[in-house]
Amino acid sequence: MPLFLLYLGLGLLVLLPVIAVRIPPLVDYPNHLARCYILHNLAHDAVLQRYYRNVMAAQPNLALDLVIPFLNRFFSIWTAGRIFIGLTMLSLVSGCALLHRALHGRFSAWPALAFLFVYNRLLLWGFLGYLFGLGVALAAAAGWVALQRRPWGVRLGFGLVTTTVIYLLHLYALGIYTVLIGGFELADGISRRRSANERAGRVLVTALAFAPSVWLFLFVSPTSAAAGQFVWGSVTRKLTEPFKLVVAYQPRANVAALVLVVVVALVLLARGRVRIVRAAVPGLIGLAVLLLTMPNELFSSFGADRRIPIAFALVAIAVTGWGDASAGLRRGVMLGAGLLLFLQVGAITRAWAQSQAVYRSYIAALNHLPEGAQLLAAVPGTVPGFPPLYHVDAYAVILRDAFLPSLFAAPEDAGSSIAFTPPFEALRRRTPGVVIWPATLARLRNPAYARRKGPFRAGLIADYDAALVIDPQMIPRWARLSGNCVVIARPDGGVLLRLPCAPP
Repeated sequence: MPLFLLYLGLGLLVLLPVIAVRIPPLVDYPNHLARCYILHNLAHDAVLQRYYRNVMAAQPNLALDLVIPFLNRFFSIWTAGRIFIGLTMLSLVSGCALLHRALHGRFSAWPALAFLFVYNRLLLWGFLGYLFGLGVALAAAAGWVALQRRPWGVRLGFGLVTTTVIYLLHLYALGIYTVLIGGFELADGISRRRSANERAGRVLVTALAFAPSVWLFLFVSPTSAAAGQFVWGSVTRKLTEPFKLVVAYQPRANVAALVLVVVVALVLLARGRVRIVRAAVPGLIGLAVLLLTMPNELFSSFGADRRIPIAFALVAIAVTGWGDASAGLRRGVMLGAGLLLFLQVGAITRAWAQSQAVYRSYIAALNHLPEGAQLLAAVPGTVPGFPPLYHVDAYAVILRDAFLPSLFAAPEDAGSSIAFTPPFEALRRRTPGVVIWPATLARLRNPAYARRKGPFRAGLIADYDAALVIDPQMIPRWARLSGNCVVIARPDGGVLLRLPCAPP
């Protein structure tokens, strides 16, 4: 019972920021939430049917698309999204705790250290599908370990189900699962005396477990068509990425906290106060190799290699445990980790609460749009990172059934379950990206270029009912924004709403 209360208390603690706000300030979250809103309402909403179509086809990135629309049957889309965020956080810790239980033979307080990594950089980016899938993958790996000595039919059946489910949740989570299972099987083959036939049989069972997911990927999902889309990142960035695991909106404090945790862990490990399960070492090595070799962009998905450190951290916690350590040392370490977590959650809760005033202003402004408005958005890439505004325009889809060219619904984005209807796919292709990076912004200062390629050129702005502009300086003086147009500007943290738009 004390152990249950410990996890319950820490779980409620990390959920405080999510409970305290209506709109979590996660970068990609508005875009994902808008897509889930479309999936839930498309069948009976004629306005949405004009712009969007459902193209779900067993894509390996459906965690949000399957869970949030289901929750939306019982809760508002806003609440459903926050519930999913909470489930994602808890899945990470639960998966870590279950894997620890399978490897060590008992539950303990040690995996509670995973709460320190719940608020990581990927969560703040809004990579929720991957993180949810990662938690499920860790739990499935625990099941695989627990079934190591069971008949091959049981292990194969378990593998067929889990690999298919994890594949549908997220492809990269399946990659982590593959590395872990491969590591466990390699360690088992080395440590146990098995005949050649037994080893071949285990390899065959493991390979067959992935047959459904491979078939779905190659012959059902459009994702395989994006196989050639990859970009390699620098090794330096790969090595510095782990320092962004702990996040509390204070960069120096984040790095200091992570260094402190790692140093304490290494000292305890070196002195035998903490031990590691040897059978898990190949899996950890595999994850480290994966970090160094994974492209930055893979299958049209950004930040592929940046997803490895959180998996490594959670697995490292799961495969380690107390060794020759006194009760006092154990209490001291856990109390210190609890203090760090308390400070982290406090900083995040305060920051998230402060972000709500900005989001409320944008929600109020977007509510002035006409139903079914076609919204053009332009956000400078120099906008401060908090609160994130790159996808704030996506809330127009939820509020007003708007057409949004920046929605994650491009056909070439093979993981998307929503696509535009043909007429509006053509409009999307003619529309620049929502984020205008500094290099592009510099080119737009050339009037000739801006009239040909800019987001406010006459031939494009006429196809939109409204424009959302984060920085009014992005609007050229010659631009004529007429008709039922809304301009929302945020020069100094405030919101300026003008109806209709007057030429600047």
